[in-house]
Amino acid sequence: MFGAEQSNPEPDRRGGRIIFLVARLALLAAIVIVTNMGVPERISILVEEGRWVGLVAFVGLWAISIAALAAAALQPNILVRAFWAIVISFSGAVGFGFYLASQAEMTIFDAVSLWSARHERIG
Repeated sequence: MFGAEQSNPEPDRRGGRIIFLVARLALLAAIVIVTNMGVPERISILVEEGRWVGLVAFVGLWAISIAALAAAALQPNILVRAFWAIVISFSGAVGFGFYLASQAEMTIFDAVSLWSARHERIG
């Protein structure tokens, strides 16, 4: 057929991919929001106390963490996603276990203390 437009035999998948991407990002945002409820309070405390350097550091680390989490979640390679899922799950489980045991969130000082005491045994 000369002059007639030929239709692409494959349907346009672009719209479906965009919807899938938006759904993945929404689920990722929901997980971050549900598992990190104390963030607004920490930011307001830093603002109220005028700790601007701490606020910049906190927000900067959060931005880097969210970007890394999104990069890991949106990685097309299933093995890379699985690796990061294991790393993130393990670190989350360790932090939650620490919270259950101590009724306080883990800080860098706690991590250093635990690392220093790693060779000590009970009993």
